[in-house]
Amino acid sequence: MKLEESTIAVTGGASGMGRYFSLQLAQAGTNVAACDMNEEGLNSLVAESADLPGTIRGYVTNVASEESVISFFDQAWADFGGLTGLVNNAGIFRDGLLVKKDRESGRIKKMSLKNWQMVIDVDLTGPFLCAREFAERHIENGNKHGVIVNISSIARY
Repeated sequence: MKLEESTIAVTGGASGMGRYFSLQLAQAGTNVAACDMNEEGLNSLVAESADLPGTIRGYVTNVASEESVISFFDQAWADFGGLTGLVNNAGIFRDGLLVKKDRESGRIKKMSLKNWQMVIDVDLTGPFLCAREFAERHIENGNKHGVIVNISSIARY
Protein backbone atom coordinates (compact mmCIF):
# COMPACT_ATOMS: atom_id res chain seq x y z
CA MET A 1 0.00 0.00 0.00
CA LYS A 2 1.45 3.36 -1.03
CA LEU A 3 0.83 6.23 1.38
CA GLU A 4 0.25 8.76 -1.40
CA GLU A 5 -2.58 6.58 -2.73
CA SER A 6 -4.15 5.99 0.69
CA THR A 7 -6.87 7.49 2.84
CA ILE A 8 -6.46 6.75 6.52
CA ALA A 9 -8.69 7.44 9.51
CA VAL A 10 -6.84 8.54 12.66
CA THR A 11 -8.69 8.56 15.97
CA GLY A 12 -7.57 11.06 18.60
CA GLY A 13 -6.22 13.18 15.76
CA ALA A 14 -6.52 16.63 17.37
CA SER A 15 -3.55 16.35 19.70
CA GLY A 16 -0.52 14.37 20.79
CA MET A 17 0.48 11.32 18.82
CA GLY A 18 -2.71 11.38 16.72
CA ARG A 19 -1.97 14.91 15.54
CA TYR A 20 1.62 13.94 14.75
CA PHE A 21 0.50 10.85 12.80
CA SER A 22 -2.09 12.87 10.88
CA LEU A 23 0.43 15.54 9.86
CA GLN A 24 3.12 13.02 8.92
CA LEU A 25 0.67 11.02 6.82
CA ALA A 26 -0.53 14.17 5.04
CA GLN A 27 3.11 15.18 4.47
CA ALA A 28 3.57 11.83 2.72
CA GLY A 29 0.58 12.56 0.47
CA THR A 30 -2.00 10.55 2.37
CA ASN A 31 -5.55 11.82 2.78
CA VAL A 32 -6.50 11.75 6.46
CA ALA A 33 -9.87 11.59 8.19
CA ALA A 34 -8.92 12.77 11.68
CA CYS A 35 -11.50 12.36 14.41
CA ASP A 36 -11.52 13.66 17.96
CA MET A 37 -13.89 15.23 20.47
CA ASN A 38 -11.78 18.41 20.45
CA GLU A 39 -13.27 20.54 17.66
CA GLU A 40 -10.84 23.42 18.21
CA GLY A 41 -7.89 21.04 17.95
CA LEU A 42 -9.28 19.50 14.77
CA ASN A 43 -9.77 22.95 13.22
CA SER A 44 -6.16 23.93 13.99
CA LEU A 45 -4.95 20.58 12.61
CA VAL A 46 -6.77 21.17 9.33
CA ALA A 47 -5.39 24.72 9.13
CA GLU A 48 -1.84 23.54 9.86
CA SER A 49 -2.06 20.95 7.09
CA ALA A 50 -3.26 23.37 4.39
CA ASP A 51 0.02 23.35 2.43
CA LEU A 52 0.75 19.62 2.72
CA PRO A 53 0.42 17.22 -0.23
CA GLY A 54 -2.34 15.19 1.47
CA THR A 55 -5.68 16.48 2.70
CA ILE A 56 -6.78 16.36 6.34
CA ARG A 57 -10.44 16.65 7.24
CA GLY A 58 -11.58 16.84 10.84
CA TYR A 59 -14.61 15.08 12.31
CA VAL A 60 -15.91 15.66 15.84
CA THR A 61 -16.38 12.11 17.11
CA ASN A 62 -16.73 10.31 20.42
CA VAL A 63 -15.13 6.88 19.83
CA ALA A 64 -16.95 5.54 22.91
CA SER A 65 -20.33 6.17 21.23
CA GLU A 66 -21.56 3.66 18.67
CA GLU A 67 -23.74 6.27 16.95
CA SER A 68 -20.89 8.77 16.76
CA VAL A 69 -18.47 6.19 15.31
CA ILE A 70 -20.99 5.02 12.71
CA SER A 71 -21.66 8.63 11.70
CA PHE A 72 -17.92 9.34 11.44
CA PHE A 73 -17.24 6.37 9.18
CA ASP A 74 -20.31 7.06 7.03
CA GLN A 75 -19.24 10.68 6.52
CA ALA A 76 -15.50 10.04 6.06
CA TRP A 77 -16.22 7.19 3.64
CA ALA A 78 -18.52 9.45 1.61
CA ASP A 79 -16.15 12.45 1.72
CA PHE A 80 -13.10 10.50 0.55
CA GLY A 81 -14.77 7.76 -1.51
CA GLY A 82 -13.49 5.11 0.90
CA LEU A 83 -10.76 4.48 3.44
CA THR A 84 -7.73 2.22 3.12
CA GLY A 85 -6.54 2.31 6.72
CA LEU A 86 -7.34 3.04 10.33
CA VAL A 87 -5.05 4.14 13.13
CA ASN A 88 -6.83 3.48 16.43
CA ASN A 89 -4.97 6.02 18.53
CA ALA A 90 -7.58 7.71 20.77
CA GLY A 91 -7.05 7.00 24.43
CA ILE A 92 -7.46 8.47 27.89
CA PHE A 93 -6.44 7.73 31.42
CA ARG A 94 -7.94 9.03 34.61
CA ASP A 95 -5.17 8.91 37.19
CA GLY A 96 -4.24 5.38 36.22
CA LEU A 97 -3.75 4.15 39.79
CA LEU A 98 -6.50 2.01 41.27
CA VAL A 99 -5.58 3.17 44.75
CA LYS A 100 -3.08 5.81 45.83
CA LYS A 101 -1.98 7.37 49.07
CA ASP A 102 -1.81 11.14 49.31
CA ARG A 103 1.78 12.05 50.25
CA GLU A 104 0.82 14.89 52.55
CA SER A 105 -2.36 13.74 54.26
CA GLY A 106 -1.84 9.98 54.08
CA ARG A 107 -5.44 9.66 52.89
CA ILE A 108 -6.17 6.73 50.58
CA LYS A 109 -7.94 7.63 47.35
CA LYS A 110 -9.57 5.07 45.07
CA MET A 111 -10.17 5.44 41.36
CA SER A 112 -13.89 5.96 40.86
CA LEU A 113 -15.96 3.48 38.91
CA LYS A 114 -17.07 6.38 36.68
CA ASN A 115 -13.45 7.17 35.73
CA TRP A 116 -12.67 3.48 35.21
CA GLN A 117 -15.68 3.10 32.90
CA MET A 118 -14.64 6.17 30.86
CA VAL A 119 -11.19 4.62 30.34
CA ILE A 120 -12.70 1.28 29.28
CA ASP A 121 -15.16 2.99 26.93
CA VAL A 122 -12.51 5.04 25.13
CA ASP A 123 -9.52 2.68 25.29
CA LEU A 124 -11.27 -0.65 24.59
CA THR A 125 -14.75 -0.06 23.21
CA GLY A 126 -13.52 2.75 20.93
CA PRO A 127 -11.00 0.63 19.00
CA PHE A 128 -13.54 -2.21 18.76
CA LEU A 129 -16.23 0.09 17.31
CA CYS A 130 -13.83 1.80 14.89
CA ALA A 131 -12.29 -1.47 13.67
CA ARG A 132 -15.74 -3.01 13.22
CA GLU A 133 -17.09 -0.08 11.22
CA PHE A 134 -13.94 0.20 9.09
CA ALA A 135 -13.90 -3.55 8.34
CA GLU A 136 -17.60 -3.68 7.51
CA ARG A 137 -17.34 -0.91 4.91
CA HIS A 138 -14.07 -2.29 3.59
CA ILE A 139 -15.57 -5.74 2.98
CA GLU A 140 -18.91 -4.38 1.64
CA ASN A 141 -17.03 -2.41 -1.00
CA GLY A 142 -14.88 -5.34 -2.11
CA ASN A 143 -11.63 -3.76 -1.03
CA LYS A 144 -8.78 -6.24 -1.03
CA HIS A 145 -6.09 -4.23 0.75
CA GLY A 146 -6.35 -2.31 3.99
CA VAL A 147 -4.72 -1.99 7.36
CA ILE A 148 -5.78 -1.40 10.96
CA VAL A 149 -3.14 -0.23 13.43
CA ASN A 150 -3.98 -0.30 17.14
CA ILE A 151 -1.75 1.84 19.34
CA SER A 152 -1.41 1.87 23.10
CA SER A 153 0.61 4.46 24.94
CA ILE A 154 0.70 6.30 28.21
CA ALA A 155 2.97 9.14 29.13
CA ARG A 156 3.43 10.87 32.46
CA TYR A 157 5.69 13.75 33.26
